[in-house]
Amino acid sequence: MCWHGSPHFYACIFRASGYAIWALETASAAVCCPEMLAQNKSVTEVAIAVGYDSVSAFIGMFRTMLGSTPHTYFRTKQQGREAAIAGLPPR
Repeated sequence: MCWHGSPHFYACIFRASGYAIWALETASAAVCCPEMLAQNKSVTEVAIAVGYDSVSAFIGMFRTMLGSTPHTYFRTKQQGREAAIAGLPPR
């Protein structure tokens, strides 16, 4: 994520929104992670790329933000694509 502006500007924005900077960082990581994982990058590679030292902490964040582990998330997506191709409702 590339942000431009003064630290004071962002401090005002975060103070007004009621969110902490770490919450925005976590949300932005959750948004870019599925895209990175879809490019066949390993969970470890993605965890390191978004700043996690621990793969298990990354998986925990992914589960909290997206409702499932990366493996389950992509397995469900794949089943949905296969069902759409076959003309069936997703499982």
